[in-house]
Amino acid sequence: YWIYSVEEKTLTPEFDRGAHTPGIKTLKKGWNAVGLSAENPMPASVAFNGLNWRTYLSWNAAGQMYSTPIIKGVSGTYGEENPVSLYKGGWIYMEEDGTYLGYA
Repeated sequence: YWIYSVEEKTLTPEFDRGAHTPGIKTLKKGWNAVGLSAENPMPASVAFNGLNWRTYLSWNAAGQMYSTPIIKGVSGTYGEENPVSLYKGGWIYMEEDGTYLGYA
């Protein structure tokens, strides 16, 4: 999810370090907003394991532009081994409906 502010703000989320249940989200075919709930970055191939996805785009707030896309089945600059990170919401293109657990 995104928060818009006309001026820079610092937000400090608080986490319950106890038992953690990932958020479950139904994703529809086409573009869906997603975010990672795991504390550490992980490859897109792991974060989106079990989903029939094609492309992931995250937003670069500092540069005010989309980051390099991550494409399923590709390696290198656009490869699915590139990380998905907490606090970096993005858009995922789904080939079909699926259930996202926030992390694999």
